[in-house]
Amino acid sequence: MSSTASTSGANTKPLKDKTVEKIAMIGIELGLLWATTLHYQNKVEDAVQILDALEVVAPCSSHVIQLKWQWHDMKQLKHDGNERFNQGKYQEAVRFYSEAMQIDPQHQEYCAVIYCNRSAAQMGLERYRTAVYDCNEALKRKPNMPRALLRRARCYVALKMYYEAVKDFEQYLREQPGTVPADATSDVRRECNEAKAAIAKAQEEVIQREAAKKRTERQQRHQNSRQRAESSWNDSKFYGNYRRGANSNNRGGYGSSRFQSSGGSSRASYMAPKTQRRTYYDVLGIEKTSTVNQIRKAYRKLALVYHPDKAKTSAYGDLFKEMTAAYNVLSDESARAKYDHELV
Repeated sequence: MSSTASTSGANTKPLKDKTVEKIAMIGIELGLLWATTLHYQNKVEDAVQILDALEVVAPCSSHVIQLKWQWHDMKQLKHDGNERFNQGKYQEAVRFYSEAMQIDPQHQEYCAVIYCNRSAAQMGLERYRTAVYDCNEALKRKPNMPRALLRRARCYVALKMYYEAVKDFEQYLREQPGTVPADATSDVRRECNEAKAAIAKAQEEVIQREAAKKRTERQQRHQNSRQRAESSWNDSKFYGNYRRGANSNNRGGYGSSRFQSSGGSSRASYMAPKTQRRTYYDVLGIEKTSTVNQIRKAYRKLALVYHPDKAKTSAYGDLFKEMTAAYNVLSDESARAKYDHELV
């Protein structure tokens, strides 16, 4: 153990001495730039070696001390976040990771790792949309980051965004080195196939919903067509009854102006057999026992169809006049009583 340590120390000391010599030659400012560049390239051990040499050359330099503490805090906050995550304390992990990425936002490599780690904590909290954001930020800084790609795919599955999930799963599998055995990616392949199955199921559901919608629309059109046909048939039936009644009235029945001007001739008309006459109740399509309110409703309903302003033919105008005459008599208590008496 001691021989190994002494050998390592012997190998390291000359290397450190050479680094110190280089720092002494190029100066503190360029030495700091050298160390920072290596750290940004994720060559952390080499960067730390340069920083150690800077401490030897300029132990009291505020810039050297500041950089040393900055790297220390970055390492410590990442460690604290990982520790809380492994303990299942996801909210605390998010807090530590968030603090870590504030230390040096320009450090692309470091921040990519921190964003990726924070996405895992967000997934633990079931904040999948936020986790997708963190994965995007990680991949923006480091496009070749399979771990962030895989986590984003799983977030998409949780959000039922299966097309996006399949795209990420397949890209992840394509980017795996050829040396990786198939069983190492079996779980990812299974997840990808499940996402594809979910897409197929969703497509089938869409087809079924569209088919059901079309069936409902066809049924509605058929029902509307039938209602229009029934309405047209009722109109023609009502108008036919009116014409037959009018012909009967022209032969001496009620409904002419004689009913209102000459009671005698009108009475003679109502003495005719009932089969040859239409009553005002027939005109309004109501029972003889109908109340005034029912008479009013029946008249208003017919007026909506046969009013002269909405008349389909000129004959509707005559029909509207007869409806109005019937309403005027039946809605007046004394006139109705007299009319009912003459019907007997």
